[in-house]
Amino acid sequence: MSSFHECLSNEAAPAANNKIKSTLAYEMKNRFVGPLGAEQFLMDYLPCSASMPPAPRLSEEELEALKRVAAATSEIDMYSSFVFILLLLSRFSLT
Repeated sequence: MSSFHECLSNEAAPAANNKIKSTLAYEMKNRFVGPLGAEQFLMDYLPCSASMPPAPRLSEEELEALKRVAAATSEIDMYSSFVFILLLLSRFSLT
């Protein structure tokens, strides 16, 4: 059984019936970095600087609303909580 990594290596011969997948895999070779943890990714690609303003602190009400969004078991279930938190957060100016 061949794996995606085998498909990317020069040693693996692509199967005739997987030519499109093999071509796409070859074209994407060496275009990804990883594995890289989220914290390291942020430090490498989105570093903090002295000119970056601090993130606003969330109120207890805002934090609870975000927890309700995260706890939703389906996309439909999260809509009302998501709209509520957007309305709460819209009072912050981004300018």
